[in-house]
Amino acid sequence: MSTARHAVRRGIRRVYEALGDHPLALPALLAATPESVRSRWITPDTDLVVEGFPRSGNTYAALGIAAAQHRPLRIVSHAHVPAQVKRAVALGVPTVVAVRDPAAATCSMAVADPHHRVRDLLRYWIHYHEQVLELEGGIVVASFEDITERLGSVVDAVNRRFGTELAPVTDDQDTRERIFAAIEGKQRAVHGEARYHEAVPRPDPKRSAEAARRRAELEATVPPAVLAGAEALHRQLVGGS
Repeated sequence: MSTARHAVRRGIRRVYEALGDHPLALPALLAATPESVRSRWITPDTDLVVEGFPRSGNTYAALGIAAAQHRPLRIVSHAHVPAQVKRAVALGVPTVVAVRDPAAATCSMAVADPHHRVRDLLRYWIHYHEQVLELEGGIVVASFEDITERLGSVVDAVNRRFGTELAPVTDDQDTRERIFAAIEGKQRAVHGEARYHEAVPRPDPKRSAEAARRRAELEATVPPAVLAGAEALHRQLVGGS
């Protein structure tokens, strides 16, 4: 992809982020995503919202919780803007916000979408989570580690916090493989085979070298104090998870 096209995509992303704090802008923002507005529009009969910065375990949590239930649930996910969390809280919908270490999340996103600059992603990671912090009383914060290793504990926390009766998730290897198979199917359906290995949200050794390059870019372009502040915000959010 040309440098000019990368610049255009970065510009579009900045507009998306600028509007992403405002619930009134949600219909337009959701219309610009790969899936339908209807599938991501929160209503009072939405059973569960799973949101977070991209590459933070959103897909694993949403598909893993859905697969464990004894009836179909309306789970809304993947808007990736604070406005979606604000709308969920305002409507009183049970909401999980996935939170991942800032360097890991931003570098993973840069690998999946190469037009991004990691310093811009870190700036937005900080902004996104500052907005989420203000909503902490109305959500369950789930660390990336809890989602990917102890998803059952996340479900338990949702049931305690919101009085729901979600069926438990068993955290064993067979369950993880079924969730990963669902993730792969969703990735192929939404983004196509061409970008499957580049963007599928599951571990892939083929991306290790690019992830290391992006981590070096992050450390070279972001002042240490800024990264330290992001890490402190991460600890503040997930400290009790």
